[in-house]
Amino acid sequence: MKTHYDAFLAILSDGELLSLSSAKFASPLGITVLGTKVHNDLAIFVRIYNLEISNIKEVRQNIQSVVGSHKRVLVGLTLVAGNVLKSLQLAKWLKKIGCDIVVGGPEVTSLTAAHLSSVPIIDGVIVGFGEHIIVDIIKDGLKKKNYTTAKYFDFKSSVNYSLIYDLEKHGGVSMLWGGDCHLRDKRCYFCSRQKRGFGWRDPRRGWQDMQYPYQNGIKKIYNTADTVAVNLLQLENLAKAKPNDLKEMQMKCFINATQVTDKTAALFNQLNAWATIGIESCSRVNIVGKGKTTTADNYRALEVLAKHDVPMILTFVMGLPDETEESLQNDAKEILQIVQKYQKLIYQITISPLLIAIGSRAFDNCYKLLDENLPTKDFWEFYNPLLMTERYFKNYCSVELNEVYRIIVSLKNQIRDMAPEIIFDSKGLDPERWSRV
Repeated sequence: MKTHYDAFLAILSDGELLSLSSAKFASPLGITVLGTKVHNDLAIFVRIYNLEISNIKEVRQNIQSVVGSHKRVLVGLTLVAGNVLKSLQLAKWLKKIGCDIVVGGPEVTSLTAAHLSSVPIIDGVIVGFGEHIIVDIIKDGLKKKNYTTAKYFDFKSSVNYSLIYDLEKHGGVSMLWGGDCHLRDKRCYFCSRQKRGFGWRDPRRGWQDMQYPYQNGIKKIYNTADTVAVNLLQLENLAKAKPNDLKEMQMKCFINATQVTDKTAALFNQLNAWATIGIESCSRVNIVGKGKTTTADNYRALEVLAKHDVPMILTFVMGLPDETEESLQNDAKEILQIVQKYQKLIYQITISPLLIAIGSRAFDNCYKLLDENLPTKDFWEFYNPLLMTERYFKNYCSVELNEVYRIIVSLKNQIRDMAPEIIFDSKGLDPERWSRV
């Protein structure tokens, strides 16, 4: 098939935000699915780069070799919270060496599209599911600046992880399965498509996808974009379908506390999985609202998982609405009590300040409050999530952001002393602010 472009490069840039551990070591699932669609339909050269993992100097050299051996190269940049500025700095270099640039991802919404369209180095802006649009652009060329679609892509074929550059350097891969993300159509256009009327993937297909990564030394699966445990029957099917030759693969599975039962705990053992629970707030979950989850649900879930010896990854957020010095101290005490009680089963614990990312309720509230005058560090940015978080704390909390950082540092040190084997992480940190604490 004759196409306008004869090579497609999909890139996830590293961001300005700090993560303390290897939380980002999973391969980018959305652009891997997109790249596979392009590769299968058009049989052109496709390569996927994750700059959170790979060395930028080596990637640039690799890209230059690809550009030098192809006539027309299209590059797709995935914009997520914190990486917009670095992505567009990379786009400037890509334009210089002759590439055309399109952007998509969670930060590209109907709200940001007009702003991004005005950036001269961007040739196309995609709002919504990108697979069909990218295929059309590669076949026929860029026909306009803005593309918006609600046309989902129900992925039936395999996910080709061999397209990922430096796959062996990743700590794991993300598995395409299903989803129940409440931010669909606002923030994340990928993870929710399987559950909301589009059907679940055949679990045998999902495990088949894992064969290539496993053969290349990948022993961990990150189900980070959705919740496999949202449907007990599908979770059971996934566990039953896991082949014996992949039994050593460990799986990071998100599950809501309300979904934890003796049955799901047993299935997690069958999957060789870590149960990942977003507890968010120990003392205030009933106040801030997390679906229908209660504090009692969280503690009951921990007891059930412990009874079945299921390893856990627990996540907490500090800086929820109306956060006070008292609520911070209460949560810190509760977290240490949980670590003390379950430390032999806790694999990782993540304690983070609330990050104000586009599409969240907190972003919407701040956006209205600021009369659409959003804080930025650079004219390329529609807004800067770190600066937005600063504004949020000043308007919605009676505690300063610096105090949240100090509490997190204190907890990090206390947990290290109590149980040094537990991996401690915090996401969405301002590197400059963190270095000063």
